[in-house]
Amino acid sequence: MKSAIIQARMGSDRLPGKVLKKINGRPMLEYVINRVKLSKNLDKVILAIPSASQDDILFKLAKKLNTICIRGSEKNVLSRYLKAAKGTNTDVIIRITADAPLIDPRIIDEMLDSFEKEKCDYLINDVRHKGHPRGFDVDVFFTKCLEKTSKLANTDYHKEHITTFMLDHPEIFKVRYYKAPKNLCRPNYRLCVDEKLDLILIKKIFKHFRKREYFSAQEIIEYIDKNPKLADINKNVKQKT
Repeated sequence: MKSAIIQARMGSDRLPGKVLKKINGRPMLEYVINRVKLSKNLDKVILAIPSASQDDILFKLAKKLNTICIRGSEKNVLSRYLKAAKGTNTDVIIRITADAPLIDPRIIDEMLDSFEKEKCDYLINDVRHKGHPRGFDVDVFFTKCLEKTSKLANTDYHKEHITTFMLDHPEIFKVRYYKAPKNLCRPNYRLCVDEKLDLILIKKIFKHFRKREYFSAQEIIEYIDKNPKLADINKNVKQKT
């Protein structure tokens, strides 16, 4: 069973409630869920949210969108993911974050195909390793690897950032980096939402493509290539590490 698990929460240090910020009148998280559901290679799409009362609104949105919703720890995201995976008989996890409203289902499918061919434990399209721009981030790994991580990881950092333990221990896990094709490799483009400037850019992109429900990563990048001032909007936003 291959499942996309989308992690989301209302609490955000830099842009509180960002997952429900409106884009063309609809909450950002709705775009994330609907675009992930367009993947042809997924068996399930799951929303993993905290149990806190402030996140009840996310549970209601999942219900409205007919999406499985699993609730767990806010800070221990590792345990939340494991609960979601085990509760749905998931063997392969595709990790998606709720701050990526432009996530492309084609990239998900391509990475799943590559994951099978690579015979690895964990596949990541990290922008620092010639991957796609931030905002098209996809992580693919086995549930059994997350179970092993759960047994070995003992720091809050590794429990909150669930794949960092695998990256930090290549002697235990076989990690591979997915390299984006040249037409999609733009390390200076930032297409996720962490701050207000990110949201301004995302809204402009959605406004441009507003007549269509789906538009691809390639179309988005071509649009920015032709309008380079767009990339300047959030070029000074620092990625949280």
